[in-house]
Amino acid sequence: MANEYARYLRRNRTSAERRLWRQLRELKHIGFKFRQQVPIDHFIVDFACLSERLILEVDGGTHGTDLELRRDSSRERYLREQGFRVMRFWNVDVKENMEGVMDTIVAALHTPTPDPSPQGGGEPLLLPVPYDRDSEIALAHAAAAAAGVVDPEIPVLTLEDLGVLRGVELRDGRIVVKITPTYTGCPATLAIRLAVEAALIEAGLPAAKVETVLSPPWSTDDITQEGRRKLKEFGIAPPAGKASARALFGDDIVACPKCGSTRTAKISEFGSTACKALWRCEACAEPFDYFKCL
Repeated sequence: MANEYARYLRRNRTSAERRLWRQLRELKHIGFKFRQQVPIDHFIVDFACLSERLILEVDGGTHGTDLELRRDSSRERYLREQGFRVMRFWNVDVKENMEGVMDTIVAALHTPTPDPSPQGGGEPLLLPVPYDRDSEIALAHAAAAAAGVVDPEIPVLTLEDLGVLRGVELRDGRIVVKITPTYTGCPATLAIRLAVEAALIEAGLPAAKVETVLSPPWSTDDITQEGRRKLKEFGIAPPAGKASARALFGDDIVACPKCGSTRTAKISEFGSTACKALWRCEACAEPFDYFKCL
């Protein structure tokens, strides 16, 4: 009966639950898998990452009544006794402050679950680097951690290779890492941001902030020579020319990354991802992806 009711709830999710679920699914790129409408004993929770014993609840206005507050308190107490952590968010938070909600969730995921036994235990919490001294070392440490994060769609490239890491600075006593999305609407943008946050936490910098900057915009000209070499070795032809308005409408001369021949032809404007086109080499007859000039 619980599983049947859970399926009913999945089919009738609120708009806030649907919105949060789209974001939670992206967390699988950094190793955290969430499930929705999960039966736990005689309760069904909105979302749960069972590996981290973390439960997320999204509440509407009805949960503000005295009766619902008592019910939620009793339910939450029981779940905590079973070793779960419970986080609650209002619908309005999910709809109007998704970035803040996701920051809170990611921080919780990287905070070890305490041992529920009477003896306690668990890993110690990471503490922020004391930014009032050795700030240059802390900034360099943050830059190295962020630069080493890989692109979730092309894992041979780091953010440094892609050129999306735009700087690291100390602002109001807090480290701020600035990144630029490769292009508007790229589905990897959220995954990259979350991966940077995870890398900073693992580097001992949980108080660091990741900031998205849109100016100057990113282009394929920002891919480093090392990044272009890695693309070619991976079987993806790197951008053939300079990014410009003309590049969007012109025909590139693309060399096959496998045999080097320029006797190539475009098969499709889109390849395995929106930023790549599908080409074929007429010399070796092999198809390949081409990272379009953007």
